[in-house]
Amino acid sequence: MNSINYKIYLKLLYFAQIVSSQHWSYELQDNWGEDYYQCFGEKQSPITINTDEVIQEYFPAVEFVGYRNVLEKSYFVNNGHSVKLQLEPDEIKPYIFGGKLNGVYELDSLHFHWGHSNNNGSEHRINQIHYPMEMHFVHRNQKYATLDESMSYPDGIAVVAVLCNAVMDRNPKLNILIDHIMHLKKFNSSISVYLPLVLQSLLPTDINKFFTYEGSLTTPPCSESVTWIVFPETVDISHGQLAFFRKLQQMNKKRMVDNFRNLQKLNSRHITLRSLPTRRSTFSFNRRFYPTYTRHKSSRFQIVPIF
Repeated sequence: MNSINYKIYLKLLYFAQIVSSQHWSYELQDNWGEDYYQCFGEKQSPITINTDEVIQEYFPAVEFVGYRNVLEKSYFVNNGHSVKLQLEPDEIKPYIFGGKLNGVYELDSLHFHWGHSNNNGSEHRINQIHYPMEMHFVHRNQKYATLDESMSYPDGIAVVAVLCNAVMDRNPKLNILIDHIMHLKKFNSSISVYLPLVLQSLLPTDINKFFTYEGSLTTPPCSESVTWIVFPETVDISHGQLAFFRKLQQMNKKRMVDNFRNLQKLNSRHITLRSLPTRRSTFSFNRRFYPTYTRHKSSRFQIVPIF
């Protein structure tokens, strides 16, 4: 994409974001279904994951390909609802496959949800625990040409959700991310990735254990086309690093906080936990996690699932 076309592309994208921002808000999310009928569907997200109700099953791990590569043609944008890392069309895109996914899914974008305090912010909950932030890696099934097209099919999208736990000490793995976020205070501001950003640094250490279920996008149009992959292991983020997100502005110049959707009913769906065959005997406690509280050097408590 040459420089002229790239500028035109950005202007069109920004215009689309402005139009979108005028049509829905988190403050009026109970009314989303009036304009986007799927928001009243039976397979909506996010949900609470109760670990004593999940089905444990062994199946292949999800393979993350290209997540160790440095992104070269991407940019961050404040779209009024979140901060979004958008991969350009000619970027060599990371992709995932395996697990319960039906095909190969290319990374389209990454965005964030956070709260005004550390008591809320994440969209998913595990055992009623609400984390201060959640990252969403949005992937499109390669057999569909665009993300919009993929929204029309039940196997169209795969979203990898990473929960973030607030700590005292700065997480150095997030430094490059924060260096970009600090330039995006105003609505519609954007910045090209100018430091060596590696997406692997944003994932938890253990990516072999995860929950998966069939759900939807958590923003309009709430398309029920998403296979969710939610890691029980969290990524640390410091109070100071969270503060940069909480300084960002919406289109109306209000602080951009509490940009998460309310919890939705599970209904008849099932949540599956990928377990490991070599440790199957450790899941004999009535299919439960037994969380323990461990004191860390950062003088805070963290829930550590025992497998």
